Amino acid sequence: MRKTIASILIMSMMVLLLSACGKSAGREEQSLHLRIIDGAGTGSLILAGDQVYQLPTEGLEITVAGKKGSLEDLANGMMVDVAYSGLVEETIPARISGARSLSVPTSRKSMTRSTDGAFYDLCSLYLKVLDTLWYDNTELNDDIEYISVDLSDAPGSLTAAERSAIAWVFASRHKAVPLELSINELMDTGYIHLSDLKWNNGLLFTISSGMSSSTLGTISFEASKWRSGNGTVNYKNCISDAPEDGAWTGFVIGSRTGA
Repeated sequence: MRKTIASILIMSMMVLLLSACGKSAGREEQSLHLRIIDGAGTGSLILAGDQVYQLPTEGLEITVAGKKGSLEDLANGMMVDVAYSGLVEETIPARISGARSLSVPTSRKSMTRSTDGAFYDLCSLYLKVLDTLWYDNTELNDDIEYISVDLSDAPGSLTAAERSAIAWVFASRHKAVPLELSINELMDTGYIHLSDLKWNNGLLFTISSGMSSSTLGTISFEASKWRSGNGTVNYKNCISDAPEDGAWTGFVIGSRTGA
């Protein structure tokens, strides 16, 4: 009898332990509110929130303004909510695992500009500016290992994660290590030496506020690519206007100087 009672107690304890293990193994669904920086229409998204994230799109349930959607409905610059029950892996960028769904809270046409006056899709615009600089005087691009993108003075209220995402996407496109340092910070950290003022294995890209002020719907900025005192490209008095659908399609260079 005692053996029977003991067996029942042991079995009961095992059931409780297994039940507890099952609860700890499962994870409650969580949600992240993020901006798509790059990768819309592809199998992997780069997004920015409190940090930079990457998200595989295979198998995602997509909704737009409460209706069933598809990958074709996504556009860079959109704010989205990602529901997931897995882990955020500590990779660079952080990888969201166990994602179940991605929802766009509102339609694309109403997302030209946010209610607080911030610009809708400056990340795509600035990536376009950086690409234009890259293909301007390509001799400066030879044998680089690092790309530093300094957006600390770029207009448009970019978040720290958005700046980091732009730097990561752009450097990755050109198989370089991303940095976010200004020329002074590059000298302070030893990437550039003041004696010769040349970056032997890297390029510095800078986007900063322009001479004229930016207004809602129009952005004014300057941009440059720098490798040495004589190896530089500068764009002055650049202007870009946001069309009604929110997609920044291009910009006008006021003047160009440099090699």
